[in-house]
Amino acid sequence: MLINHTNTFNTPKTAENNSQPQFTAQLRGLAIRSAIKEAKDAFQIGEITEILDNVERFGDKYTIINCAPNGLVTVTNNTFGDVVHKFNIKMNEKSNNKFLEMLRSFNSENSIMRCEKDLIDRRFSITRNKKSLYEYYSSKSMNPLTKYALDYVAKLHGILPAQKATTTIEEFKNLLLRNMASKF
Repeated sequence: MLINHTNTFNTPKTAENNSQPQFTAQLRGLAIRSAIKEAKDAFQIGEITEILDNVERFGDKYTIINCAPNGLVTVTNNTFGDVVHKFNIKMNEKSNNKFLEMLRSFNSENSIMRCEKDLIDRRFSITRNKKSLYEYYSSKSMNPLTKYALDYVAKLHGILPAQKATTTIEEFKNLLLRNMASKF
């Protein structure tokens, strides 16, 4: 059986999220194939599927997280140009599926936001005119969580005043409450 190691997801727009971009973030790389091959039971296969689904829901549609079997992770997003953010995940060699353990680090919206935040921060670090770059990016259509990461980085670089950042946090809380309303 041939397993495609590139996974792209498309969630159709609904009436509720008509104004938001489709969430089609991609978790790619040979580490996914390796995690599937090393799976010991159906539970691990289900967990891999859940991780892929979470990346789809939490990331921006242009974000690509490429995981190599050696723990190297490369994050890109065409919205932010050719900038690449790379980092290593420490591999637990004693784990019964070290690749699944690596993929588990992407199983929450905080970790996806951290990847996107670090990518945006890298982009802002290499530019001189941060304010116009922020204005350009904030005019783009992007996932609300990625927009929050953009505002957070803008605050770190002194582009947004404190009151704007506070408003953004309040908006973020309201967004999370609306998205999670069906769960409680």
